[in-house]
Parts: sequence; structure tokens; C-alpha cells
Amino acid sequence: MIAAYTSFTRSGIACALTLARTLKARHPQWRLCGVLVDSAPGPEETNWRSAFDLVIEAEALYGETWRRFVFKHEAAEACAAVKARALKRLFAEGAEKAFYFSPDIAVFDDLGDVERRLDDASILLTPHLLEPNEGPQAIADNEGLAQRCGVYNLGFLGVRNDATGAALAAWWAERLDAACHVDPAQGLYLDQRYFDLVPALFERVGTLRDPGCHVAAWNLSRRRLEVAADGRILVNGESTLKFYHFAEGYGGDGWLTERYAGRRLAPYELWAWRKRALAAAGAPPAQGWAFGVFDDGAPIGQGARRLYRSDPELETRFPDPFAAGPESLRAYLQAKRPELV
Repeated sequence: MIAAYTSFTRSGIACALTLARTLKARHPQWRLCGVLVDSAPGPEETNWRSAFDLVIEAEALYGETWRRFVFKHEAAEACAAVKARALKRLFAEGAEKAFYFSPDIAVFDDLGDVERRLDDASILLTPHLLEPNEGPQAIADNEGLAQRCGVYNLGFLGVRNDATGAALAAWWAERLDAACHVDPAQGLYLDQRYFDLVPALFERVGTLRDPGCHVAAWNLSRRRLEVAADGRILVNGESTLKFYHFAEGYGGDGWLTERYAGRRLAPYELWAWRKRALAAAGAPPAQGWAFGVFDDGAPIGQGARRLYRSDPELETRFPDPFAAGPESLRAYLQAKRPELV
């Protein structure tokens, strides 16, 4: 069995559906799993689940520790933090190969060659960049980004269920259980910086060097997109576009695409297509993250999350950090650290 999975909150369902439909159109035989990193949806929100062969509630991967664990994370951090445990679950259920895709990715061509790479490799990675950039601006924007956030973009990952793949999954889960945050001072950018070590720590690590794989704003400086006469989307005039990562990310608001797409229309046509695809996804209206507030509806600030994860005594004292009331973490913060509430 070949499995593909993604992780998302309820506000990201439209993105996840777009990924699911483009992936299933190319590979209907793959088992597609969605990991919902949010509260369970109500009956009126369940229609989208049919796009997936399996939906896992992230809480099921953690059991009674879930609320303590998720409190320590912002939404994007939590969606990254669950990826390794979900991989272990898919391996336990018999997946021979598993591929993670960010919900911001859409698939535009057959991925058979990508899947076959795991016949020889145990781990398959996509670097942010495949060629050196030219000029100080492009070097600062793109190579600088990879230096800050990781050589490899973990919006995609392929892992084979063998001894090496199982060892990677266990190592990854241990690292993410300990820390999956955006914290430059600690050398962290979600789960990505850990994977700078993977080619040194593990054998049989493959690198996808097809420029049609994992095209994104951060590599448009060296990947030229164009639409051929037969409708195919070509990268650098040769490779077909396999999958595109629709995320500016890293604090960007579209400026990377604008700066490096230049006058080429294809990147903007892709973004226009995605806007239409999201609108047509039929997803429930976007909602706030269930774990973004205390049980009484008060918002949880980033400072409160950082304090809770840095102080084991608080975790012991307040095993349900979302609770409200006189003996709660929220009451403690109001009394002792009001600047964090």
C-alpha cells in the first residue's frame, strides 16, 4: 500500500481538499489520509471527509497528553508537530511507502517516478533550491531563506517502511514531541531544521532533483514556468510541473513571487487557478482554531504558550491548560503574569 497524508486545521480544509482532489486525480489507488489538528467537526461539517480514505483526529495520536501538548503550539506548529506520529500510524497500518504533502501543495502530473525513487531510497527529500542563485538580492532572499529555515522543505517527504524509514520516523517523532516551534534563537523552524541532519544520520537518503518537483516562490529565481502548446506546464523548458507549493511562507505576502516571476504569466495563472479551486472546494466556512482560545473563549497569547512549555512545574500543576476558573492556568497568569493574558 502506498499512503499519502497531510495535516491541517479546520480553516485549512479547502486547501486540503484541493490537494486531495489533485492527488487522487493522478493516483486514485493511493490511500489518502487527512490528519485534522483541530476539534472534531460537527455533523454539518463532515461532507469533506469523503475526499479522504482515512481521517485521523490528531488527538488520537496522543491520547490523554494531547491537550497539554497542543497548548504549547501555534496552529502551524501543531500541524507540523503531528507529522511523525501520523507516519508511524500509517506504517503500523501497513503502508509500504508514505508521502507527506503540505495542504498548500497541488499536484499537476503523475508522480510515478517520484514513488519509484523509494524502491532504492528509504527517505526522499526536496531541497528548497537546486541551483546557486545569482546576484546579491536573489542570494539573500533565497539562499538566505534556506540557511535560516532549513535546506529541505518539509512540505514534502517520502519514507519507505523499512528499517531505515522506521528509524527515521521514531527519531523524528522524538524530536517533534520535544520541540516543533518557530524559534530562530533555538535554531528551530518547525520540523525543517532537524532534516538538515538527516543525510548524515541515516543511510539511503535520496534527493529529488527534478525541477518540476516542489516548485515554489522560493525557487522561482531558478525555475522558469511556462505553459506549452499542448497545455502542459513546463519547468525550465524540459520538465513537466509535478507539484507546486502555494505558500509564500516565511513572512512573505506575495513579494517572492512578484520579484522572481517577473513578466512570466505562468506563476500568476497557477495562483489564479488555485483561487478558483479553493472557491470550488465546497469546504465549510473558515473558523478560528479550537486550540487558539481557553475554554472560556479568551485568546491564548504566544507568551503563555512559551511559558507553559518552558516550565515543567506549570505542566504538572495545570494538566489541562485550556481550563478556565479559579484554579486554572488562566487564573494563574492573570494573577502572576498579566502581560501574557
